[in-house]
Amino acid sequence: MISLTRSLRIHVCLGSVDLRGSFDRLSAIVKSTLQADPLSGHLFVFGNARRNRLKVLWWDGSGFWVAAKRLEAGRFRWPCGEGTSADLRPEEWINLVQGLEVVGRAGWGTAQWSQICPFDNWSRRAVTKACISGLFGARFQNLRMPCAAAA
Repeated sequence: MISLTRSLRIHVCLGSVDLRGSFDRLSAIVKSTLQADPLSGHLFVFGNARRNRLKVLWWDGSGFWVAAKRLEAGRFRWPCGEGTSADLRPEEWINLVQGLEVVGRAGWGTAQWSQICPFDNWSRRAVTKACISGLFGARFQNLRMPCAAAA
């Protein structure tokens, strides 16, 4: 089946699509609207106008797969943006399919320098070593260090 690896690109068509079509119509939309190759092995995701249904087109090397999902209640939290498509990471794709909101945030998952360093005159290397050695206690042990590799 589909393996969600980092090399797999997931393209979401931002406009609404008539989902009555299948392999040929969806691959034609990929070529004309998304300006991509449907035989690339990437996932192409399409949604209807009410955003309660989606279809996925995928080439596995020997043929096309089309998968569909319909929500019984609610709507998919469709990504927005400029252009005809948006690229999703695998974890964003999982959120979309499960009905969660797909929001990209700059710097998500990394601590800011002002959150790490309690003293202005300390260097990043000194703070990194101090956090690793436990000088600041448990409060700072779970933060991702911006320069832990430099220590």
